[in-house]
Amino acid sequence: MIIFASFVLAYPTSMRARGIALAAGIPFIFGANVVRLLIMAWIDNLKPEYSAYFHDYLWQVVFIMMVVFLWIVWIDKMVHREAKAAVS
Repeated sequence: MIIFASFVLAYPTSMRARGIALAAGIPFIFGANVVRLLIMAWIDNLKPEYSAYFHDYLWQVVFIMMVVFLWIVWIDKMVHREAKAAVS
């Protein structure tokens, strides 16, 4: 959540666009983390030998990709739309 917020706050755009990104992105990341915890509990119960692999490698990559994807979607949908509206 901190990395996503840093990406959003560092990007040069309006405070409104930043607020929308933070209001939508942070709860989404929180929810994804809850899902991750539930899946990790299921894996720990089912196959505990894979637990470290999933936690240390797979979920790190998934969360990095998800945060970058959210940031890019926000830039494409929100920031560029605002810029087009300002030009029109």
